[in-house]
Amino acid sequence: MFTINTKNKSSTRVSSKKIKLSFLISLIVLSLISCEKKELNSESNENQNVAIFTSTIKSFILEFAKTRVVGTTWHEQDAIGIYAINSQQEVNEESIYNDYSNIKYINAVSGEIATFSAADNKIILPVNDQALDFFAYYPYTPNVTGFTFPIDITFQEARTDINIMYAISTGHTSANSDVEFKFQRVLSSIVIHISSEEGINLQDATITIENANTNAILSLVDGTISVGQEKNAITPIIENDTTKNEIITKATLLPGQELSDLDINIKLANGDEYSWTPDDYELTSQVARCYELNLTYHDVELINSGSTIDGWEYDRDETVHNLKPVPKDITEDPIDSEDENPDTEALGDGTQENPYTIHQAIAARGEIAWVTGYIVGYAVKKETGISLNSNDFSHKNALLNVVIANNLLENDEKFLLPIQLVDTSPTTKKELNLRENEHLLGSRVKICCRLITFLGVPGGVAESDYELLAEE
Repeated sequence: MFTINTKNKSSTRVSSKKIKLSFLISLIVLSLISCEKKELNSESNENQNVAIFTSTIKSFILEFAKTRVVGTTWHEQDAIGIYAINSQQEVNEESIYNDYSNIKYINAVSGEIATFSAADNKIILPVNDQALDFFAYYPYTPNVTGFTFPIDITFQEARTDINIMYAISTGHTSANSDVEFKFQRVLSSIVIHISSEEGINLQDATITIENANTNAILSLVDGTISVGQEKNAITPIIENDTTKNEIITKATLLPGQELSDLDINIKLANGDEYSWTPDDYELTSQVARCYELNLTYHDVELINSGSTIDGWEYDRDETVHNLKPVPKDITEDPIDSEDENPDTEALGDGTQENPYTIHQAIAARGEIAWVTGYIVGYAVKKETGISLNSNDFSHKNALLNVVIANNLLENDEKFLLPIQLVDTSPTTKKELNLRENEHLLGSRVKICCRLITFLGVPGGVAESDYELLAEE
């Protein structure tokens, strides 16, 4: 006879229930842990895949025109537009990744290197190995359509609108999220330095450039410029140096502009007019074409001309060109005027807010004062006086001094101010020497100096403070 042990059977059922419950709890715990890990990984991946955009500006030493982005310096709140496309694909609406089209990014801190942050929608790279290409332009506008940026240089005062730059950076994945843009300017410049050896008064002269191409389209696909057919007269920026009776005019022009098509009209305050046309020369992007003219009572004389890309490497035209001024109907003696006594330039008082000009500094030996000017190179002592060097920065003196002047074309020793960089002001020496900071050539600066005789000529010794100036 078989006997059923009900006690053991009941015990077995309880044990089985405990095992099932324990297994179920384990599954729930594992599920929670898995979900938590997914959430953490998702957050981590998003942080890791955010594209980080930084930028420098390709050195454009002859940045004569007044711009919002000066030389190689970015400013706070400078904004760029960024596009992201699937790598190595033709740029069109279909190749844009995740609708990242003309995304506005803003620079937070002024400096040579900009770190941009998204104004609204930040760009996230794919979580897989998919690669993206990026292109960007400055200045940002919300009105870009069809990957084109309209350009109009008719009004030269709106410098931000025509200081246009473009950059591309390719092949970025989630493992390579640091995107560095190396911006290059897409427009060109003409700079005309006007003086008069005969003392003709240039103060209050007006200058007009006739027949200039003024409209173009920038392709945001590849940074190329398509110039339109419209031609207009433009009024360049004018800087007067009344102490030396000189003028520097600066105009932004479109690449492809044939300079021999231009008519440069100069009208003096006394009514005299001069007309001059450059020789054949076609501008290219990132180039400033420079001319020096001497006005006489009978002629406009081209002293020399030159071009530069990135540095002070002039392609000089040694031929002297003489052009007749516009004939006048009046017969008065042009010398019988008040031209011999040009007004004195607006002077500074040597403070940081109102620094001395170079001419004042030269006359103020013995003082400690702020001085302003353009960095035009460094000085090497000659048997008598100094020589200005703005090409070879391997020379030891490129570490030891900088030379500033009232204008960027100055090479007359009498109007140069060499400033010694000393170890007692290590920050100034480190940050201003041209050996390590070649990009500063052409920048405008204010320096606190002890004004002394340096290298046998009037000069200064840098004190602890300096300030790089943005041209407004």
